[in-house]
Amino acid sequence: MSSTSTLKLSDHFPRVEKPCSKVATKFFNCFTVEGKMNAPEDIEAGSRGLEKCQGLMTAYDKCMVRVLSKKPPAELYRVQDEYRVR
Repeated sequence: MSSTSTLKLSDHFPRVEKPCSKVATKFFNCFTVEGKMNAPEDIEAGSRGLEKCQGLMTAYDKCMVRVLSKKPPAELYRVQDEYRVR
């Protein structure tokens, strides 16, 4: 198994596309349970959750990469100055 220092959440987390909803739900549920802090000082909870749910996270990542690679990139456009947030 990989060391916890190499495990991290993907850029698409927590996004879920419809074809990936089952694998995403399994991973999210596992990560919620296994990554729960035992005490306020428990700073390793997230790393522990990722390590225990690594297989589910891999399935989620593969599905999301496959689905997102088929989608065209979002079209960007520029709005007038009056509508920009300052």
